[in-house]
Amino acid sequence: MFTKIKTKNKKQGFSLIETLIYAAGMVALLSVLVMMIVQIYNLYQEMTVGPRADRTGLLVLDRITKDIRSGQSIDLSKSVLNSSNGILFINSLENEAIITKEYTLEGGQIFFTKNGRKIPISPSGTTIKKIEFNQLTSPAIVTGK
Repeated sequence: MFTKIKTKNKKQGFSLIETLIYAAGMVALLSVLVMMIVQIYNLYQEMTVGPRADRTGLLVLDRITKDIRSGQSIDLSKSVLNSSNGILFINSLENEAIITKEYTLEGGQIFFTKNGRKIPISPSGTTIKKIEFNQLTSPAIVTGK
């Protein structure tokens, strides 16, 4: 009847050159994919870091502004003005006693010190490199009737 003809398959795997070509193609594809992921991550960071820095700056500025407006005076002898690592001392009247409030930059965070108690007011996930307090002087404007 029917007889089977056995054929011997000479090719049972990939040759070394074929394997190298496939490996080079995979390396090229993966390198393009990794570069795309890095670019997307950098874009994400740029889009989130700016607004986060703005929120942090507004939070700190609002806190300092409220204390300056409600304070009695700024202690210019202790404060460090016109420096990138400034320190601000504000004297306030609370419960008929003068309280000194201090704003400093230490270790990448802005701290508020009151009655010897130091509290960070900038978020812990951010690093602040400089804070500068400047003294502005302007002539008093007197209006009359």
